[in-house]
Amino acid sequence: MKYHVSKYESGQVLAFFIVAGTVVLAVVANLALRNISSVTRVSTSDTYSRVAAAAEGGLERFLAKSVDDLDDYVSQCAGLDVARSTPACQVSFTDAAAGDPIEAVAYMTVEEHGNDSTLDLKLEESALKEINLDGYGSSRVTICWNGDVAIYYNVYGDGNLEKGIVCDGSACDDIEGADSTSTLADCTDYDHGYSINFSGVADPLGLRLIALKGDTNLHAVGSSTFPVQGYKITSYGEIRNAGRVQATEKKSVIRSLPYLPAFFDFGVYGAQGVL
Repeated sequence: MKYHVSKYESGQVLAFFIVAGTVVLAVVANLALRNISSVTRVSTSDTYSRVAAAAEGGLERFLAKSVDDLDDYVSQCAGLDVARSTPACQVSFTDAAAGDPIEAVAYMTVEEHGNDSTLDLKLEESALKEINLDGYGSSRVTICWNGDVAIYYNVYGDGNLEKGIVCDGSACDDIEGADSTSTLADCTDYDHGYSINFSGVADPLGLRLIALKGDTNLHAVGSSTFPVQGYKITSYGEIRNAGRVQATEKKSVIRSLPYLPAFFDFGVYGAQGVL
């Protein structure tokens, strides 16, 4: 017995194969696009990780440098354009021996920080912060703060110092001999204000501050401009491939001037006052 396939049935078979082929091509294209997207994400993630690591690595290198070195870099690395043309302001992380075609470099800039007429400090309870007064052209600093917090202060200099505790309200509970806060024009936006007078300190070097009974944000106002308090270090990480920039990342950090920790204060006081 012979079977005959009509032209109508042949058309149905052809249509089926066209539809099936279209579906297969769509699935293959979708899988290819997913694979390309995944590779792109991995490549982007790797590039970002490298450029972020370059920027952070530059900061780590410069944070380890001495204060004298950073002071020199203020003029040597005085902007990104200068850093790009100054080898001393560059930190390279490219390992040519490994055959890696990716170049990673950090361009470093250094600026003086804190040489202004006002300073803002975050004081955590019992933790010490110090304001540099070496070369300060006055014998008075006004401090302003919020909350029921007492402030211990200590101004030290060439062989002598002035110290005390200032508070108001409940912050003065159980604190004997503390001074009271004042209403000062420089502290209108704060709960408390006090003017520290250290005219009796010869050649003042530093103002040490500790918050008692809580944390607070302290605002210091100088009668003249404060000397440099530290350095702002900025790192511009850059990734290049075949000389073409692929990604950049900018990170900054403040490096304060070094000062002795809080337990130093307990070592300079005796029963009769300063040792």
